[in-house]
Parts: sequence; structure tokens; C-alpha cells
Amino acid sequence: DESLKDFPEYYWIKKQRTVFLPTPEALSELAECINYFDECGCAAPYARTRITFALRLATTERASDSYEIFRNDYERGYDPLCPDGYYLNDMAACLLMQNKDLSNAVSLIEDALMYPATHYEQTLKKCNLLIALSLCRRYAEASDLFEQLYAAGEKTYQTDAFRHLYRTNMLMYCTRTDDSRKAEMRALLEDLGREASGDMSECVKSQLEGHPISNSNRYAYVAKRGYRPGFIGFWQMQMDHELVNALLAHSL
Repeated sequence: DESLKDFPEYYWIKKQRTVFLPTPEALSELAECINYFDECGCAAPYARTRITFALRLATTERASDSYEIFRNDYERGYDPLCPDGYYLNDMAACLLMQNKDLSNAVSLIEDALMYPATHYEQTLKKCNLLIALSLCRRYAEASDLFEQLYAAGEKTYQTDAFRHLYRTNMLMYCTRTDDSRKAEMRALLEDLGREASGDMSECVKSQLEGHPISNSNRYAYVAKRGYRPGFIGFWQMQMDHELVNALLAHSL
């Protein structure tokens, strides 16, 4: 409701809905939210919305800009509640998106893995490390990591997004090393392509069959690279004290 544009909760909700929007529209709305939270002095929503903005920006051809947002916010400590391991992982993922400064990407991920995290987050970081080591041709180290990931499997997280990330990166390693499990990983990715719909289904077909893919596809960056860097967002759904104070000021 446009009549609520002067109220902080309008932007708080608007940020949440961007997950369902195509990237160009999402970036535009997130930028609007960032500007509002900055102007009204809501530091935590401001910092967390910048993270969300950088996550979406990274999947475009502006991963270098995304890296600078993560690096700047990490160094300035914009959100002390956001785990440092998230920032370190996401900076590394931006480097993987660009296929550059890979030794630094390895170091960032190894540092990120030192922080306490959920099993899902650690698995995602290890998938990023598998990409980085493979791109660096450090296959002996990558082999040990592949075996860990293969033994753990993907049973814990059955979302299409996680299965796509896991299967894509495991197949990338197998293809580069001619591992005997390449056919198994390819078949798993084919299964996902049949089960998924829309952009993801189209992306998987492009990955496996080499068909052109539209830049408007949300996962086009995966098909173009042959691997999928994983990002960790900070979507803490609590009304921090600054936002509550802003709400109270508008209600008085």
C-alpha cells in the first residue's frame, strides 16, 4: 500500500518480498529500502538490507561491486550481530564468481570455516572451497574435500536450491578430475532438471546440454560458469530496537 510509504514497517516488509522478484526489480526495491533505513537511522536493518542487496548483485555481472560491499561492511562492522564467517564466505564467493584472486578465496573460506556455524552453512562453505581448490588445480586437497562431501551427501537439505548447488559443484569436480562418479553426479543433476521448474529447470538443461540461456534467467550465472558459488544471507526476522523506536515515533 503506497499510502504507508512514510512508515518503517513498509520497507521492512518490502525487503522480505524481494526474494520473490526478478533480480532487476529486487535490486531497485532493495536500494529504496537501504536509502530509507539510512535516512531514518535504523542501523541494523540498513546493514542487513545491504547484505541482501549484495547477494542479489553478485549473481549479475557486478560481482566486483558486491565484493566491495561485503568487504566494506565487514571492515566497518556495520552489523555486529552478523557472523564474520558470513562476510568472509560471501567475499570469497564473489571472487569465485569472477574466477579471480583464487588463492585469496581459498584463505577466506578456510577462515570462514573456523567460525561456529550450522551444518548447512559449513556444507555450503565446503562446496565453495571445493570450487576454489578445483579452479586452482589443487586437486589433492580438493579430493579429500570431495570425499567428505560425498560421504555426507545432501540428505539433510532437500530444497531445490541446495541440491542444485551441491550437485553442480560435485559434477564440476568430477568433470575436471575425470572421477568415476561423474556419471552418477550428472544423473542426479538430470533428475533435478526434470523435477524443478522454471528458471532452474532451464538452467540445468543449459548446463548439461549446452543450450544458450537468457540473461534474464535467475541462474544464468551457473550455466555460464559450470559451478555455483554459495552465498549466506542474514535474514534475522526480528524487530531490532532502532526499527521499533522508529515505529513508535510514527505512532505518537
